[in-house]
Amino acid sequence: MGKRYEVHTISHTHWDREWYLPFQLFRFRLVDLIDHLLDILDKDQNYTHFHLDGQTIVLQDYLELRPEKRDVLKKYIQEGRILVGPWYILPDEFLVSGEATIRNLLLGHRVSREFGQTMKVGYVPDCFGHISQLPQVFAGFGLDTALLWRGIGGDIKSEFYWEAPDGSRVLTIHMPDEGGYCYGADLPADPEKLRARLRPILDLLIKHASTQNLLLMNGCDHLEPQPDLSSILATAAELFPDMEFKHSSLIEYIQKVREAGPSLDTFKGELRDNQFMNILAGTISTRMYLKQVNFEVERLMERWAEPMAAIMWSKTGCYPRAHLWKAWEYLLQNHPHDSICGCSVDPVHEQMMTRFAWAREMGEEIVERCVDTISATVESPVKAGDEVGLFIYNALGWKRTDVVTASVDIPWNGEVDSPAVRDPEGRVLPCQVMSVEDTERLVVNPWARPRVEKIRRLTFSFLAEDVPACGYKIYAVTPQGAHRGAVGSYGLSSGPNWAENEFLKVEISEDGSLVVTDKSTGARYSRCNMFEDSGDAGDEYTYSYPLHDTVFFGMGEKPVIALVENGPVKVTFKIAGVLKLPEGLTHDRRSRSENMVACDVVSYVTLTARSRRLNVVTEFDNRVRDHRLRVLFPSGISSSHSYAGSPFDVVARPVKLPPAGGWVENPTPTHPFREFVDVSDGERGLTIAAAGLTEYEVKDDGQGTIALTLLRCVDRIARFDLLTRKGRDGYRFHAPGGQCLGRHSFAYSIIPHQGTWRTELSYIQAFAHNVPLLARQVWPQSRLYHSRSSWVAGVTGCGEVTAAGAAAGAPEGTLASGGPAPACLAGPAGPPVSSFISIEPAHLVLSALKRAEDKSALVIRVYNLGGEEVEGRIRVQPQVRSARLANLAEEPVPTGDLPVIDGHEVRFKAGPAAIVTLELSIDAPQREEPEVWEPYEKIAYMTVNGNSVP
Repeated sequence: MGKRYEVHTISHTHWDREWYLPFQLFRFRLVDLIDHLLDILDKDQNYTHFHLDGQTIVLQDYLELRPEKRDVLKKYIQEGRILVGPWYILPDEFLVSGEATIRNLLLGHRVSREFGQTMKVGYVPDCFGHISQLPQVFAGFGLDTALLWRGIGGDIKSEFYWEAPDGSRVLTIHMPDEGGYCYGADLPADPEKLRARLRPILDLLIKHASTQNLLLMNGCDHLEPQPDLSSILATAAELFPDMEFKHSSLIEYIQKVREAGPSLDTFKGELRDNQFMNILAGTISTRMYLKQVNFEVERLMERWAEPMAAIMWSKTGCYPRAHLWKAWEYLLQNHPHDSICGCSVDPVHEQMMTRFAWAREMGEEIVERCVDTISATVESPVKAGDEVGLFIYNALGWKRTDVVTASVDIPWNGEVDSPAVRDPEGRVLPCQVMSVEDTERLVVNPWARPRVEKIRRLTFSFLAEDVPACGYKIYAVTPQGAHRGAVGSYGLSSGPNWAENEFLKVEISEDGSLVVTDKSTGARYSRCNMFEDSGDAGDEYTYSYPLHDTVFFGMGEKPVIALVENGPVKVTFKIAGVLKLPEGLTHDRRSRSENMVACDVVSYVTLTARSRRLNVVTEFDNRVRDHRLRVLFPSGISSSHSYAGSPFDVVARPVKLPPAGGWVENPTPTHPFREFVDVSDGERGLTIAAAGLTEYEVKDDGQGTIALTLLRCVDRIARFDLLTRKGRDGYRFHAPGGQCLGRHSFAYSIIPHQGTWRTELSYIQAFAHNVPLLARQVWPQSRLYHSRSSWVAGVTGCGEVTAAGAAAGAPEGTLASGGPAPACLAGPAGPPVSSFISIEPAHLVLSALKRAEDKSALVIRVYNLGGEEVEGRIRVQPQVRSARLANLAEEPVPTGDLPVIDGHEVRFKAGPAAIVTLELSIDAPQREEPEVWEPYEKIAYMTVNGNSVP
């Protein structure tokens, strides 16, 4: 008679790269672990498998210190005894972009392939909940199974199907709430102790199993492999004769479950239930500064660096793949949940800021070089003399008209204090001077020592009209005279405490709150931008109110209201208040202190010409501890659900909470979001966009009040006395940086609309706020060379040496590379206004524009927010030879060939909530060394005298 159950024992470690210790200290333990693992594998042939936590960065971290072990490590991975991938790191899913998750899997697959094979399981053992689109992302990488722990509610089986909004589904294995991935760790060798340990575990597994296959996870956080496991499993087989104990792998276990063919339930959408297992929802707002800088660097990489590098590649054949990927690596290393969630000791988060800085520096330099090179291929509107060019880039998939703020540097001249802006058609545009600054900058040259130049920096704003989708528009800037001869009026008007354009009116009340009127509906939204400050007795994982809380509202007793900018393109008010807040919690942490501390709060409220949104930047000087600061927007709308941006999706969430009796973690009214949150009643609605803020609540207060969390300030990784969470999680290590003392800045936008977010496309305005037009100065140029101007010696952006460059040491009349001029200098110059790609209809959101990973092709990715199937149309500037659909791993989809119309347009079908990736073979110059930059003199965008620079 056969065994009743097969117990698949999975030896593993869960490797938090940094958490209660910083990375380098954990790496000492990682090296020990893998050293000992290799020794076990050498000595015990019955030790058949070890699961290295689904991430490949551990291989890189180990081999940096043990490079001589590469071959033996590769041998065991090829044999399947060590399983690696599919991830580079195990990420949080809500706090990072969808594209960052895709880059993570691309890199994880690439690294694991270098070692022989990738474990094709969607392993997410400890994420704090799961996004709705993860099944579609997994399916896009050929991962048909997920294995997870947190986020599942109800009395369910260990196996079920999980379905994304587009219908993609994966077989999902749920590790039990009681122990998760740790319940089979450190099994005792003593038979009686082993029997006592295994009996309740096996009973639990049998209770939830859908087949005769049981999953026993033998490992936990940072635990090494058990060297005597083979003998322990032999003992277990004797103790439980109806069980077959196998030292197995996830691959083998999943195959056995599939072969059994059980009838399974289906779950749909995001998994954030915290009834039986906490999802540590407070991490969405812990150390908000991390979330903000992460958003900025993701935006830099996804919206500017990668797309502009792809445009440059299409024109010149040059593509900085290595530079882009190194920047991505630094960024991805900050995405594990203990990192980006802000729930580690202070040194971890200090080191994250260094990695963010490295990624930002590389991304910005890529953008600067791409602008230089692209502009060298364009017929500039700049005339001879002292004019300079201004390159405006629109990273979104829609044509847009928006106010842009730019800076240009000119040779120091005490008489020049304002610019004139001329568009490519020759019209002089109204502009608003923001500042005039005398400073210095560094100029570097490949043939001469760096030099410092004294310059005058002019910063100004103007309305850039009809900037093409994923394209650029080059303006000419004359550094003299204001806007003499400027044409047009934008209809922007203002008074001491009000401003309006054709779409909106804003009035500032005496208490500092805003009244926003939507002229399209007549709806008035009162008491917007008021602040709410409450106590926080929680930890870095979870918000918890003190037993006796005191909540403060407003901007202080009497804020000072001043009109600080009033011009043709924008009006800005400064609202300065003082919030007197308790210095912290009382000693017993049951209430807020009676000692009050003054904290400055300033909001800059800006209405721009022809805009449907009202932009706000709030600065707060945090001088107090143990509190949560939020900003409120009463909508006056009764709605049962809120709608919030999520990676590749917009998620509907109920406003009312379920009853909380017996929950491990109280049902939380706060939720994660990306880009925007919205409430509407079908007739009108209110969208709030935010750049880098990540937590919101729509209050069940009868007013449909949207609350955005600005700060959540605590000082421990974990506490064990919370009112909102049962039990313990993590360690009570001190983390004073979590109090977030000091100055902070937050950018958000108020967008009233008719109808719903979907029917009125209010998300387009949200993206426009969060991804502003990029402005970069370019220099006088002809078709054949790219010199900096008479006062900046240089060489061409594509390699041509100017006379000034020759004087600096380069051989005049030759290319820096010694070869022929690259293709970007051949043929007619391009127009100064150009769309690289345009996308229709507007429900298709551009997600990625890049060069393909392993071939000479262009990759374009969009996702559909329309709610129904649409025919997508993408028009591409370069000639398209062929087009086809690809999966997220950039592999061709069977029968995915697409027709190309007139050599430039590609059409395709996109179902509701579908993520669609297109691979286009285009006419692009071929280079022997596509990643080699041609040398040229450039401005080093750094300060000399401490002043800020673009």
